Amino acid sequence: MRFGLRELVFTALLLAVPVASWFVVFQPRQEQIDAARREVETKRNTLTRLAAVTARVDDLRARIEEGREALERLERKIPDRDGVDAILQQITELAMANQLVVRSVKGERSISAPLHMELPLRMVIEGEFEGLYRFLSELESLERITRVHHLQVTRVVEGRATRQETLGSLKADLVLSIFFDPGDDSSRMEHDRANP
Repeated sequence: MRFGLRELVFTALLLAVPVASWFVVFQPRQEQIDAARREVETKRNTLTRLAAVTARVDDLRARIEEGREALERLERKIPDRDGVDAILQQITELAMANQLVVRSVKGERSISAPLHMELPLRMVIEGEFEGLYRFLSELESLERITRVHHLQVTRVVEGRATRQETLGSLKADLVLSIFFDPGDDSSRMEHDRANP
């Protein structure tokens, strides 16, 4: 077999067709495929991040709802100015339910704080020890926030016991604080001016 110029040109032409098709068809197509893969990967990453953000949004919604519920519970514990009378009535009924006699209730000057007011009430209560103990226990378990920060208990001795009172009677002198929301910004501004 003779290998001449004609065969050499034909062989070069046969080799040039696949090389040319690689540069003209296959390489641009491969670049398009690679670009499409990169775009798909980018979109997958974006979707993954979006799913994570969406999960956080749902978590944030749940946390916001928990915060609202906690705020509502706090608002139930700290009444507004009008709710103080209802709490005082509740405390009086609590004392009477435990067979205690409320001798006096005297409101003292309110103490302001940045977010609430404290109303100290000086109370004198008389009755049996068990009733006083139950009263203080039930007072502690009230939903409203209260605080007993002074308690002095003395035994009631007035000669001999009569039919109405027994020798086991006690007299409790206590200061009970009720916390409440002042409801207006004027008391808060006064507090801020007084305590810069």
